[in-house]
Amino acid sequence: MSMTSLEDRAFMHEIRELVRTQTTKYNQDSRYTTDGRRNLIAATYLAARKASDQAFEKYAAPHRARHQEIERKLFGPGAKDHAAIMSWRDACDRVDNLDGQEKAQRMFERACVSGDTMLAKAILQRAVRSAWNDLVDSAGTHMPEQAELVQEWLTTPSDTALTKIKAMVYGVPRPRELGNANDEQITKWADEAPAELAPERHVDQGNLGVATFSLSGPDNGIGSVA
Repeated sequence: MSMTSLEDRAFMHEIRELVRTQTTKYNQDSRYTTDGRRNLIAATYLAARKASDQAFEKYAAPHRARHQEIERKLFGPGAKDHAAIMSWRDACDRVDNLDGQEKAQRMFERACVSGDTMLAKAILQRAVRSAWNDLVDSAGTHMPEQAELVQEWLTTPSDTALTKIKAMVYGVPRPRELGNANDEQITKWADEAPAELAPERHVDQGNLGVATFSLSGPDNGIGSVA
């Protein structure tokens, strides 16, 4: 499984830390109502998820495309004409009836010797999907180009692997303030979020000791990483 870059991991750490600090800030600011705090947290969480999704897609798109390209070369007829497609289907049907690696190995070697590339590719596909590792290893001798593609295909993240990577690396923990609300409800809260108040600034008013607040409008910190 390909590993994500250190830059992506650092970026996701920054995203999660920002959600945490923003959530703490809103919870500690008594100028907001309870609903206002929750709604601002919802907006921050959704913005973080959007940034996370964009980072993941930037990582996943080339891996997904390459995996599909290799799969077409390995497990496709190699041509788009009707005769090639029908030959490929026939070969796959024959291979589906194989009941074990030993029989498949003999058929694979005969196909390679006789030049029946279509059948050999179909057997190799079955071997990969059935984890017949001895047969897959022997492809290096009989079909070196295909063997190289198999190794690249096995080490390039599939859709299933990418889903796991997204959960492990690109996930954004949901703030507890949002409870078990679904995305529709969280989006509604975010849409109703008040403008973010500027940090409290205490201004010295001489002996009066009066504190004033600067309400300069929204300045959502999530924008720095979106």
